[in-house]
Amino acid sequence: MKLALFFSQQPFRFPNPMKRAILQLLVDLGVHDVPSLHKIKQIQKLAVDICQVTTRKFKTSTGKLIYYNSIADTIRLELAKPEIWNYLHFYPTLDDCVRELSGCSKWLYSISSPMV
Repeated sequence: MKLALFFSQQPFRFPNPMKRAILQLLVDLGVHDVPSLHKIKQIQKLAVDICQVTTRKFKTSTGKLIYYNSIADTIRLELAKPEIWNYLHFYPTLDDCVRELSGCSKWLYSISSPMV
């Protein structure tokens, strides 16, 4: 997996002959479980499918075409970043039960509501 991500880094786009040479070098050095080039391409395609932001086309009433990114995909990718996730504090939901222990203190001290 790490090798597939290494091969797909933006500043270092490797052509297929160079990828084959690196994989053969790893085999010659005695590295165990070296993936094939086909397997690396499958992993790269899967990573692109998972991390892709959907771009949608919209035609205005004046006939102009506007392209926009899906906000749901953008939020999903932002929430997947650990450096972002640590700074997010969610308010509790209005359910019949408490799903997170931190929700109790938020209801008690942070949210002004008629229930408290």
